[in-house]
This record gives sequence, C-alpha cells and structure tokens, in this order.
Amino acid sequence: MYFSTVKTYGNVVSRGYFLHIIGLKRKEINLYLSSLEKLQLLPTEKRDLMFIIGLWYTKNNRFSEALYYFEHAFQNFHETFPYKKEFESVVAAYIECNQIEKAREVLKYFLKRKTFDKRFIRLEKKYCNLL
Repeated sequence: MYFSTVKTYGNVVSRGYFLHIIGLKRKEINLYLSSLEKLQLLPTEKRDLMFIIGLWYTKNNRFSEALYYFEHAFQNFHETFPYKKEFESVVAAYIECNQIEKAREVLKYFLKRKTFDKRFIRLEKKYCNLL
C-alpha cells in the first residue's frame, strides 16, 4: 500500500493505476480530482490528467462528465501528439451524449494529425459515418 504523499504527476498516475488495479474506483477518481486542484502541474501534465479523468468517467458510463474534461484536455491544443486507442472513447462519449456535430469536430481534430501518426486512420475507419 502507498503511504507517501502524492507530490508529482508521476506519483498521481502511479497511485491512480494502483487504485484502479485493486478496484478502488472512488479513491482513484478522488485522487485525480484533488491532484488536479492541489498540485502545481505543468500545462501538459494538467492536460494529461484531464484526459485521464475523462477516460475514467467514460469507463464508468458517466459520459457528460467525461466531456467536460475532454474539452479542457484538448482545448487550444494544436501540437502534434501520437495516436492512442483511447481517442476512440473521446469520440464515443460525444456520440453517447447525442452531440454528433461535436463528435464530428473532435474526429476531424484528431484526423488532422494523420500526417504525424498514420494510426489516426483507425479513427477514420471506425467513425467513417461521421465524415
């Protein structure tokens, strides 16, 4: 069991993963939310943590709450980044909330990165009906 204080982004991710593995979902999300609020995080770490929180909410079928964190994770973020299979969950969350137009926008946002990482084509194949 972890007894040390969470001080860094790396600590948050490690502890969150541990809590997830042992099935303590509530403690996991509380850790993420309190860390987002209390820790001094770099902008990239904050974005990553918001993405993780959004994924947590999608895995627990709380899609509208996930959208808030996805919006903030990708808002005004124009840098290139590698493909992650979890990006499918982002598009799916918008569809679950019947925000088809926003799902289309997010899909296009991801597909702009095809030249950087060809694996983004997987999203295009899966959600071709949105294009």
